[in-house]
Amino acid sequence: MDEKLLEKARDFSADVEESTKEELVSVILYGSAVRGDFIPGRSDLNFLIVSEKVTEDLLSRLTKPFSKWRKKGIGVPLVLAEDHISKSLDSFPIEFLEMRSAYEVMKGKDVLKDLEVDLSDLRLQCEREIRGKLIQLRRGYLDSEGKAKNLEELFRQSVKSFLVIMRSALRLEEEKVRDFTGLEVISTMEKKLGTELKRFKEIHELRVKDGKIDKSRIHELFGGYLEEVTALAEWIDSWAERGGNSG
Repeated sequence: MDEKLLEKARDFSADVEESTKEELVSVILYGSAVRGDFIPGRSDLNFLIVSEKVTEDLLSRLTKPFSKWRKKGIGVPLVLAEDHISKSLDSFPIEFLEMRSAYEVMKGKDVLKDLEVDLSDLRLQCEREIRGKLIQLRRGYLDSEGKAKNLEELFRQSVKSFLVIMRSALRLEEEKVRDFTGLEVISTMEKKLGTELKRFKEIHELRVKDGKIDKSRIHELFGGYLEEVTALAEWIDSWAERGGNSG
């Protein structure tokens, strides 16, 4: 992990600890900074803050360190009561598995280590999320008015969400994707689908390198991207029919 990011995470965590005192259970850094695919200027440092209870008073005290740090690339933290985690695993398996796949305990106890997720809950959320994001992608295309600048931003924002779903779908196959970068996730999914995800790779590269797309082919790129997302959605839908594996 980048030492500058780690130092920033430690300083933020110290401020959180000072604000929450004895109510704090843990402060956990998770996501791209830990996984190693953090993009300066685009990625945020993501934190899970766990306390005994989440009250208005606690949230009010947390606004002080957050207002100080949000200008320095700290994303809005997820604040949960400790008992909420076990009660929410069936509803949000993707989110908790994503946190557990790449995290660092900055303060307190490790509340993610022993989490167990039912694969049927994971499949249902993967199916729900991919269908919802597919609808949003179509709406985003209409909202872009066909303008290249708007479509480039749609690509950057949407591919991040689809990579999370893709990584979660691979977990259905019991793939070990803990340290997978975005490109590794796409390449592994290509093998499962039996087809190349050229547009996914190109758009992922666009996001990572903050590049530009030739305006003359941006609509062609969207068309191919839409086809690949649709194929991914169909693969997730058919997971149970395949008997829980890719065959």
